[in-house]
Amino acid sequence: MDNSDAIRKLKGIRMNILGSRIALLLVGLFYLIYFLLPEWIKEDEIMTIITYIMIIVTGPIAAIWVSGSAKQKEKSKELYDDLLSSMIEHAYYEQDRGFTDIEVGTFGIIKIGNIYYSNNYFQGHYKGVGVRQADVIIQNETYIGEKSSITKYFDGRIFEFRTDKINVQNVKVFSRGYESWLNINDRRVDVDDFLFNDNFDVFSAEPAQTHEILTQEMIEHLLILQNQNRSMGVRFGEGKVIVAINGTRQFDVNSIDKIIYDKDFVIAKEGIQLIKDLIDGLGIGDKYIMCEDE
Repeated sequence: MDNSDAIRKLKGIRMNILGSRIALLLVGLFYLIYFLLPEWIKEDEIMTIITYIMIIVTGPIAAIWVSGSAKQKEKSKELYDDLLSSMIEHAYYEQDRGFTDIEVGTFGIIKIGNIYYSNNYFQGHYKGVGVRQADVIIQNETYIGEKSSITKYFDGRIFEFRTDKINVQNVKVFSRGYESWLNINDRRVDVDDFLFNDNFDVFSAEPAQTHEILTQEMIEHLLILQNQNRSMGVRFGEGKVIVAINGTRQFDVNSIDKIIYDKDFVIAKEGIQLIKDLIDGLGIGDKYIMCEDE
């Protein structure tokens, strides 16, 4: 199935879901009007017969609509995953799921506040690298007397890349526009590149590991990524690379509740393209794996 065919079927499914919701709304409106009618009208014999008929007819129909809508949503979800899989391997998307605050806390890339929300979970596989990502909003609310103040820590996308090409323990690389709000005890490390030092802060308990991971090629990659995404943090760990990009949640595509148009496909494609760009830019993908769109 090509992308245009998948989009056409998604439009049809969403029209069916929309039609079911409108029908249920009309049924609910009928009952609301009925309960608001004066008693003398309700007691009318003809009105009583109409009410009984409506109850007998609309009850089973409503149950069928609810069941059918649930099946349509499930079918839509499967079709949408197939659509995403045409762009990246093993694609899986769940709009109402995200990273937990505990997960993000273990990433060591941003401080967790007391207000947390995450959705638009996506996972896939590209050039031998497994990826998980989600949109994340983190805020912290404090009180002084009866007055409250909210500080926004983060509002963007967080990525977890799993690769066997990273063997260092803990190297953090933050662009100058990125605020982690973390209490970092590791040493700040400079590299042999003045431009990089002017644009990034690097922290590591083991400076030798910093120079091991921040090769000249990696430095050039990070400078390019930083130019494209001004506020970003990267943490290299054992078998993982965590990337946080503040200020962008472009993967926000509603795959079920609204009628999808071609522009939604473009939004999803751009979101997945950023994943590919990060893997290629960080140089953690297998160069010998060629993908269909290449």
